[in-house]
Formats: sequence, structure tokens, C-alpha cells
Amino acid sequence: MPTREGYNGDDDSTVAAGSDPNVDPNFPFDNGNFETSFDDLPELTETAEDPDAVDEELPNTIGPKKKSVDELTEPTYTLETLAVSNSKSVMLDPDEDATPPATGPEEETAIDDLSDSNGSLKAGQNYFLVSSRWWRQWKQYTTRGGQRPGPIDNSSLLQDSLDDTSDTVTLRRGVMERTDYYTLGPEAWDQMAKWYGGGPVIKRQAFANRGQASIDLYGINMKVKRTGDSNIVLEVNSAKWATIEELKSALCWHFKIDPDHTRFWDYYSGRRYALLDIETKTLQQVNVTENQEMMLEEARDDGKFDWPDTPDQGGGSSYVADSGVNMVTSSQTPAAPGLVGLANLGNTCFMNSILQVSTTQQTRSNTARRRLSHLKPLCYLVRRTLRH
Repeated sequence: MPTREGYNGDDDSTVAAGSDPNVDPNFPFDNGNFETSFDDLPELTETAEDPDAVDEELPNTIGPKKKSVDELTEPTYTLETLAVSNSKSVMLDPDEDATPPATGPEEETAIDDLSDSNGSLKAGQNYFLVSSRWWRQWKQYTTRGGQRPGPIDNSSLLQDSLDDTSDTVTLRRGVMERTDYYTLGPEAWDQMAKWYGGGPVIKRQAFANRGQASIDLYGINMKVKRTGDSNIVLEVNSAKWATIEELKSALCWHFKIDPDHTRFWDYYSGRRYALLDIETKTLQQVNVTENQEMMLEEARDDGKFDWPDTPDQGGGSSYVADSGVNMVTSSQTPAAPGLVGLANLGNTCFMNSILQVSTTQQTRSNTARRRLSHLKPLCYLVRRTLRH
């Protein structure tokens, strides 16, 4: 087998290195004689030294320029259409052409036919809330021959307002299904509204929540800031089913800034905890919590951002691109054991309180010890976390 030094491209012949003056001894492949000079080249070398000439020829590597206010287009959703709480108060009049059935049982059958047979919610569908107080009066009429109720009355579901002139309604906090309200699908509600009228109309959308559909009763309240004007704090309410892209676009439309030159941050406790760059995720999926801070980071005129892509040091986020989970963590060491709490994510405040107490207080009752024995492994883990 010939060595690489003598290989001339043929399988059965070799050439001693240096025997051919046209062959480089360090690289003996003969690709022919190629002789040229810089004088034969186009005048690219001279023009490339001219900065103006280069700028005219090279493409824009930082993306398009910022859009002016006149170039912005209204997004599909605005802050008004994304808001869940403080909806407009709408009262309905009965439809004179919609004659209800002659009897209560016939009326109930008609509504049942328009309702979902299995009673399950569907994500993305709108539902209408009806006060349990009025609903029971209607059921009394349709099933037991009671008196036919008057117009639909949802006033018991509303938060008391000191402003009687307000044209908005706010759902009372803490209402529970069946105890305080029942839900009707759009077809059943439409028919019931034609027969009875009344209101105010309380419409809510169902969203996917950990494998099942849930009614978004209140949305999420947030405090939004801008890097372009840190003195502005905008209090925003948005539906949990809204995507990061939809909320960011609505905010940019409100502030009249270009969404393509803006990034959206989870700004929990005034720190960059996560860059919300997977804009198809919903607020529910990234675990945005009630009344937390969010930040719109605006790019410079050259299209670049001042902040790095990573969260602040000393804190972090377990926002994972694949799962879209955003949980608040911290790498800071507490000043003393027990001087740090557990972040509330969703409805975890009661559980967090119990764990905090159980890990810092001495249990004084044997009965309590037995009852809490199954929590011992979890308490041990939390205790170590709080101490370290």
C-alpha cells in the first residue's frame, strides 16, 4: 500500500516526494497549475475597505427596523377583550316572539335537550353563570309545580360596588359551583334568556387545566412594567387561557410599541425569573401567579436588547422550554433557619403554611405526631430546604 507522501491519485503508482517541481512536498496532490495575481481579481478588495460601500451591499443582520405608531396593527385580542373581571353590565329583555312551553316540565325538557348530555366542560367554549338562588326557584317551578320565577337575577354573584353609576360588574370572590352558581352552555343560555331576560350576563370561558377543563372565573391580575418607562405600572387582568403572544401583543398595542422588538419577562418580586419566549404557552401553563410583576423589555433602536437571555443571578426559574413550567426558586442562603417561606403557586398557600409550621415548631402531642407521621419524609425534605 503506497504511503500518503507518494500518492499521486493512482492506486498502483507512487511518486517520490519532490520529484515533480509542480508538486508541493507537504501536500503532493497535483491539481494542475493555477497561476493568477491580485491584479486579475475584481476590485472587491478596494471597495470592501470603504465602509459606506459595505453597508450598501450587506443585508440587515439585526432584523427589520422598529415599526412606527402608524405602522402598528391592532391584534386579535386587546386588553379589554382579554380581561375577565370587571366586564360590562348587560341586562336582557325577554324575546316577545319566544313563547315558553306551557308547563314547567316541558320547559325543563327543552333546556335539557340544549345542554351537554354528560355535563362536562369543553376547553375553549363559553359558558354562562346563573345564580343558584334563581336556579332553585326555576327548578321548583319545573319539577314541583311551583310559581314561575321572574327575570334571571345574578345580583347575588356580584361584588358590592360603592359606585352605583358604574357600568361594569365584578364577580364576587369565593363563589362555588352549585353552592352559588350553575353553568349553562351557549344554546341553553340563549333559550333561557329569550324566555326570562334579566342578568347581568356573566360569561366565562373554559380552559384546559391539567388534563381537564375548568371555568376561568376571575382571570389573573398582574402588574406590568416597561424598561422604556420604569415609572409606569399598569394593572392588568387577563384570562388564564391567553397565550404569551396574545397578552404581549395586547400590551404592546396599549403602549403603542412594536411587539417584534419587545421581550416578555416573568418579573417575580422585581427580578428576572424567566424569559417567556415560548409564546404559544398560556398564562396557566407558565404558572403566572396572582398580582405578580411582569416586564416588557424594549429593544434599542439597533434591534438589540440590553438584558441577557438568562435570569438574574442569586435567583432563577425552573421555566423549562419543553414543559412550559415556571416555578420560583432561589439559590440564596437564608440568614437563619426558618427565615424563608415557600412561594405560593396557584392554590398552595394553605399547604405551604402547614408545611412551614410543621417544620419549625416542636410537635407537643403524641396524637399529633401519629397523625402527621405520614408527612415525616416530606417535612424532612422541606426542613432541609429551608435550612440550606
